[in-house]
Amino acid sequence: MVCYTLLRTALDPLLAVAGPAGLARLEFLPRAWEYHTLAHAAARHQYGPDVAVREDDSAFGRLRDELAEYFVGERREFTIELDPCGTDFDRRVWQQLQKIPYGKLRTYGDVARALRKPTATRAVGQGRPQPAAYPDSLPPRGRPRRVAGGLCRRHRHQGAPAAAGRPHVGRLNPG
Repeated sequence: MVCYTLLRTALDPLLAVAGPAGLARLEFLPRAWEYHTLAHAAARHQYGPDVAVREDDSAFGRLRDELAEYFVGERREFTIELDPCGTDFDRRVWQQLQKIPYGKLRTYGDVARALRKPTATRAVGQGRPQPAAYPDSLPPRGRPRRVAGGLCRRHRHQGAPAAAGRPHVGRLNPG
């Protein structure tokens, strides 16, 4: 069974999708009304077309509590189990992101060089995982980036702890 819910946060709504092994997806939704469709698509992509999917707000109580603590500056690490879906390269990127200290910034290029793939800057940017699940401290060239509607969330909300970078969350399950 795959469960999903829409979490209201200090920044924007987050779609949370979890399977039996842990949190599979945590994604900011600029158009929150799409969350049912996106949850079903994400579940079927990761777990197959015949997976049972249901909305279950109660399944995400711990995640909701930890995010609330994080957004008021009381938490730097999460304890939620992760069940990410990605290629071997994606997993290597995610493992490298988990090494970024809380509050520190790294560019896509920094991460690519750490992976000994200095020309993989764009691939690192495209392979970034979901918010809050890994550090979100990767401005493309070390400065705020422009996105639809203005500066990215990290720079729009300088008062939130997320402005300095996202904390580590659990450990990546390599299997």
